Amino acid sequence: MIFAKRAALIGCIIFAGCVFGMLLQRLLPMQHLADAKTAITTIQSLMTLPLALVLGLLIGTSYGVYSQQRSEAQTPGSQIPSDIVDQVVATL
Repeated sequence: MIFAKRAALIGCIIFAGCVFGMLLQRLLPMQHLADAKTAITTIQSLMTLPLALVLGLLIGTSYGVYSQQRSEAQTPGSQIPSDIVDQVVATL
């Protein structure tokens, strides 16, 4: 329940910030808006690269763990039939 209240509060804060930004946009001169768009584009570019690197590392690490667990699960599975076949052949 606390999680839902916190999420609703954060949503309300974000919504209020959006409304405040829309009202502020009408008050500012066009030159300030152009400068702000340039700054936002630059910051967006700077944030995209590290996020892409982190996502790539996360995917690479998860694939490595998956491959290791898969190979560990398949190794005993492939040894069991050969052990059973060896025992059956030895009894004959």
